[in-house]
Amino acid sequence: MLTVDKMSKLQCIDAHVLVDALAYVIGSEEKEFCTPCIVTLALILKTTVLILGSKEKVTANILFF
Repeated sequence: MLTVDKMSKLQCIDAHVLVDALAYVIGSEEKEFCTPCIVTLALILKTTVLILGSKEKVTANILFF
């Protein structure tokens, strides 16, 4: 179980870095990695919609600017 002490020691990746990396891979010549990246982006979108309640709220979030 995660305690407050353990959670404070966790290192998290910035969401912009993750999305930029996925966009870079999708734009690269290695097309075999496109499908997993698209699935990952869809999972991120579905998760944020579940948390925030609607796609409109997700797109209004500062993450997408």
